[in-house]
Formats: sequence, C-alpha cells, structure tokens
Amino acid sequence: MEINIAVAKRDKYLSQGSGDTLEIIERPTGGISLVMADGKMQNRDSKKISNKVAHHVINLIGEGKLDGAAVRSAAGMLFHEFSGQAQASLSVLSCDCDSETLIITQVSRTPVVIFHDNEVRLSTAEHSLIGMEAHLEPTIAEFEIEPGTSIIMFTEGIMLAGHNQEFLPDLRTNIQALFEEQAPTSQEIADFLLIQAVGLDKGEPENDMCVAVLQILPDSAESTRYMTVRLPLT
Repeated sequence: MEINIAVAKRDKYLSQGSGDTLEIIERPTGGISLVMADGKMQNRDSKKISNKVAHHVINLIGEGKLDGAAVRSAAGMLFHEFSGQAQASLSVLSCDCDSETLIITQVSRTPVVIFHDNEVRLSTAEHSLIGMEAHLEPTIAEFEIEPGTSIIMFTEGIMLAGHNQEFLPDLRTNIQALFEEQAPTSQEIADFLLIQAVGLDKGEPENDMCVAVLQILPDSAESTRYMTVRLPLT
C-alpha cells in the first residue's frame, strides 16, 4: 500500500498571518503523523499558539509517545503557560505501521471526515479546545489500515465558510458527491474543499483555512519516497 498526503491552505482575507499550523512527521516505528492546530489568543487568530501546540505534539511523537499522551501533554502545557487565556483546536492523524492502524486524536470543534467502503462518516470530539483546563481526555478513534480509505482534516475556516452569509454547507453531502463522481486524488479533495470554502466567502475568506487529506492507496511498485511543497512568497 501507499500513503498519499495533500494539504491546501489559505489565509484570512487581509490577514498578516495565519493562525493555522499543519506539521508532518515520520513516526519512529514507521508511518507518518499529521498535526493540525488552530490557535486563538484573546479571541484572535494566533500563529504563536498553533505553532507552540503543534510543535509540542510533534516533538513528543518523535520521541515515541502515543498520540493521546502527546495531546494531553499539549493541553496541560498550554493551560499552565497561558493561565487559560490561550486556546487551540487540535487534531492528530496518524498512519502507524507498527500497529497497522489509522489513529485519529481530536480536541477540536471541527469533525474529521472518513471515507471508506463508499461511505462518508464524521468523527467528532467531545472537547472543543485545549488550553481551557489542565486535564482533558481527547477523543480517539482507531481502525485498520485499508486501501481505499481517505481521511480529511480541516480547520474552522472550512467548516464555517459562508456562515456570515447565513449558509453553512453540508460538507458530508458534498464530499460524498465528489467521490461518487470520480476517484479523486488527495490533492483534488483538498483543492475542492478549499475552493468551495473560498467561494462561499465570496473570495474573501472570513477565517484562516487549512485542509489536509491522507489516502491509503493500493500496492505501489515505487519504493522511492517523495514530498512536494508549494509555498507562495508575498
């Protein structure tokens, strides 16, 4: 099998910087983890907070800590360092070759979308933000790695796109329709959701937007690993 990952991001309109952070790390025992954080400080988007949270989790995963333990540690760190004045949504998606499982760990207002067996379902978290209390238990879902599985993470800017125009899109229905029309690549899925969200905000995003897609593809004869990054400089 092969792991295929794509990311698409867009900053809030006229923003000086995004409050969203997406980090990727290879796991010590094989596989890969994606960490998505959406930081807030005094109700404003904060790259400082999302960076701090994402890097804390990435460092612990790199040391061999379990995803749930890494998220709990990040929650405690953020609460104690900022006395409850900083918050973040946090989602971790791992393809762990050691356990041969996909692991979703969430403390987030936004759901994670899972497409498998031609069906779209949503994984939601019991807690919405870290940083508001010292101890919390993230929501964890774990299932076998199987080809044909696509998992989509996104930040609030995607989920709430169009909200100021009193229209909240049905993401589940739209994603199901996308898969019924074609067999989209991870990049096509990420681009579809980002373009749709920007359009709903009339081309001027009301919030930072980030989409990350992980697909499990059938056997590949290719043994070389690739990673491509495109980052516009302004």
